Amino acid sequence: MTTPETGIDWQNAVLALGAGFLLGLAFFATLRRNAEYYAQGRPLTAGAIQTLRFLLLGTILLGAAQFGAIPLLTCTLGLFAGRQVVMRFTGREP
Repeated sequence: MTTPETGIDWQNAVLALGAGFLLGLAFFATLRRNAEYYAQGRPLTAGAIQTLRFLLLGTILLGAAQFGAIPLLTCTLGLFAGRQVVMRFTGREP
């Protein structure tokens, strides 16, 4: 639903925020496991996971960009919010 005053589709912006938040949770939660694979000497597994992580990130951000700048920015905001949750949960404050 586009507001006539601003021309912004807030429904897509809110959906992108939620998608970005879930993406941030998944993306940064798997980072620790991925680092463990590298440390264990399993570079193929780690490389495959890293590739999948970035493909998912690119796909979601590209999908948000298809709806405009505001959904892309809110998706990115959600991504960073998800990162903050993961960092607090793991005990590593930025």
